[in-house]
Amino acid sequence: MKFKNKASGHKKAYRHRFTLLLLSVLISVVGTQMTDFALGVWLYESTKSAMLFSLLSFATIAPMTLCSPLIGILVDRFNHRNLMIAGHLGAGIGSLLMAGLYYYGLLQPWCLILLSAISSCFLGVLFPSFTASLIHLVPQEQLTRAQGLLNGADGLIRISAPPLAGILYAQLGLVVILAVDLISFTIAIALLCLITLERRSQEDSSLAVTTSVIDNSRLAWRYLINKPGLLPLFGLMAVFNYCFGTTITSMTPLVLTLKDSQTLGFILSCAGLGSLFGSLFILRYATTQRAVPWFLRFTLLCAGAIFLSSFQNYVPLLMLLSSLIGFGFAVSITCYQSLLVRKIHPDIQGRVLGLRGVIVGGFFPLGNLVAGSIVDYFEPMMQPGGALAGTVGLMIGTGPGRGAGLLIGLAGLLLTVSTLVAMFNPSIKLLEARLPNYGFTNEQKKDY
Repeated sequence: MKFKNKASGHKKAYRHRFTLLLLSVLISVVGTQMTDFALGVWLYESTKSAMLFSLLSFATIAPMTLCSPLIGILVDRFNHRNLMIAGHLGAGIGSLLMAGLYYYGLLQPWCLILLSAISSCFLGVLFPSFTASLIHLVPQEQLTRAQGLLNGADGLIRISAPPLAGILYAQLGLVVILAVDLISFTIAIALLCLITLERRSQEDSSLAVTTSVIDNSRLAWRYLINKPGLLPLFGLMAVFNYCFGTTITSMTPLVLTLKDSQTLGFILSCAGLGSLFGSLFILRYATTQRAVPWFLRFTLLCAGAIFLSSFQNYVPLLMLLSSLIGFGFAVSITCYQSLLVRKIHPDIQGRVLGLRGVIVGGFFPLGNLVAGSIVDYFEPMMQPGGALAGTVGLMIGTGPGRGAGLLIGLAGLLLTVSTLVAMFNPSIKLLEARLPNYGFTNEQKKDY
């Protein structure tokens, strides 16, 4: 009886820490989502430049990607909770500076892009630290559902944050949204101060952190190439990130040429609704043995919905397709994340994920960056009488926003072809059978 009570106490303690850790991440995501939406709308309305909008999107992603190898070393060396506190604190200071500059009328596009880039470096610490901590808090057979819970809550936030940000921005202005962002970071730090996170893993001296960033990156690369299936999986995710970054950036000018920021917010919230249902689907039906086939099938669903989004500017159809994109994205990214947590040794997980951030994550800001210039190039060609009006225009239509629609269609086509190729790659199909699982099981939890 005493043993059972002790095991029950351990179980409650881990659930308590996981809940507080999850809440800290989600609360900060609320403020960040609202702020990113409002800053993008403010910049586009102020400049009418898709290129500057894409530069802002690039600045919010690229710095954390470039810093990924260093962040991976920090994650493998230091306490995850303390790293998350530092990340929230740095990003909060960035929001405070933006609010002050905007209040006094000094916020310029270049200044906004620079501060967003600095905040991005701090925010880049949060999710690697959270992901690396899961292996110490959640049994390996429940990791997919834990990721699904995170993505489901994130989907709920994406439903509410864009329309709420659109309403607040229209009624009260940017400074109120920046204030909400500051409050969210403060609450997140307070929640993290209530918990402790221990690092418990099977120590492997061959995977120990060295003093050199280059040596750590080489060690992570050698580990990666010796695990069959991981590199091709990263390749597909690189294409996924590029196409998704292109689509997200192109969707804003596509919608704002026809409607207002509130319509854009509702379309993005439909993607969040789809993401929520996708995560609920994972929570109900996920098993660790289905991660790879589910990842491939739902990536294909996401690709098809992106491709179809290029054909019309009809808002209800865009809302439906956004929901399908969100659903497919939620299931595929959850399976992908749970695979990495289970199949990469905990002692080197931060560095491998950091290297992944450069190999894979860099394609998302690349898609953000090139989308603006390509949309500006395609747009006049897709107007009535333009160079593509008599060919592509006959299929997807001509007029305002059709340049962005063409780029979204090309992104969906690229992702569809890449996913079909991956489905016939044996190293990806056999990844789960070839690589061992790490972490602890439900039976071993009492010893953790």
